[in-house]
Amino acid sequence: MKKGIFLLFFVFLLFIPNVLSIRLYFDASGSKFVFDSNMEKTISYSVANNIDQPIHVNLSVEGDLAEYVTLDKYYVKNVGPGEGFGLTAYLKLPEKIERPGLHKIFIGATEYRFLQEGIGARGSIRSTIKIRVRYPGQYIETSLSADDAQVGKQASFRVNINNFGTERINMAMASIDIFDPEGNKITTIQTNKKTNLVRDNSYILNAKLDTTGYARGEYSAVANVFYDGNNKTTNKAVFRIGDINIKVVDQTRTAYAELINPFDIVITSEWNNIINDVYAEVNVMRDNLVLSSFKTPNYGISAWETKNITGYLNAMALIPGTYNTNITLFYAGKIGRAHV
Repeated sequence: MKKGIFLLFFVFLLFIPNVLSIRLYFDASGSKFVFDSNMEKTISYSVANNIDQPIHVNLSVEGDLAEYVTLDKYYVKNVGPGEGFGLTAYLKLPEKIERPGLHKIFIGATEYRFLQEGIGARGSIRSTIKIRVRYPGQYIETSLSADDAQVGKQASFRVNINNFGTERINMAMASIDIFDPEGNKITTIQTNKKTNLVRDNSYILNAKLDTTGYARGEYSAVANVFYDGNNKTTNKAVFRIGDINIKVVDQTRTAYAELINPFDIVITSEWNNIINDVYAEVNVMRDNLVLSSFKTPNYGISAWETKNITGYLNAMALIPGTYNTNITLFYAGKIGRAHV
């Protein structure tokens, strides 16, 4: 008998991971510095050959302060498989750097090997030295982050303050404006205060929002930081208020008759934590009669995740035509249903 076909197409994309041929490591002393006049630093690196044939390695320095860095070597020949060598960068800064802010210097390693057509560059990697030059006077950089919360619980907010100026800040605090999913301002909350914010240090201001009476959804917040008569606005932080709920958002729509078919169900979580042991029972029906049933394996779904879960539909006794599906989700002691 010719098999009836409802027609379902799948497209698979196969990606082969890219294996780095060369690796560059810097030591535990780090490579982040705050500028001081005539500062000198020595930074150690390890370079390794990660493939099964010898390579040559070219070393380089780039970036807006590259002229203040010298390397102890710039080219190394015939680094064998699994072998490596040490590299030292000598940083010697001038008395003054005019532009305040973050400067980046890049230490690069490029691999060369013998090819049929000659010697060619095949891979490169680099590490970054960061030099932060203080801004004159009082200067801060700020950011706001927010945690998701379940309905009726508290949402936590953190305002991060970095004092990147040359002067101490006596006191800082922030007010945080809260916006509903439509972008309307609904309330303002206050953080705690911090005093004596010394330069080159980071501080966190905290606040909490009682979400009682708030509907599930995606909210946003913006903080205004006040410090010694100045103020600065942060980025917008997005957070979600949710309850334990999982929705079916899509499912397999077509399948082959007289075969066993994979059957995909797309679900999305509206909960701010992982939910384990989620599974579905599916009934395929016509004229209110159940003609085939199956259950998916148990899955875990992360906070706010959209996930595909798969079971197998036995359509051996089904003929081509239109059917209804009744999907029942089981999770966290709850039951959710979808009818398609």
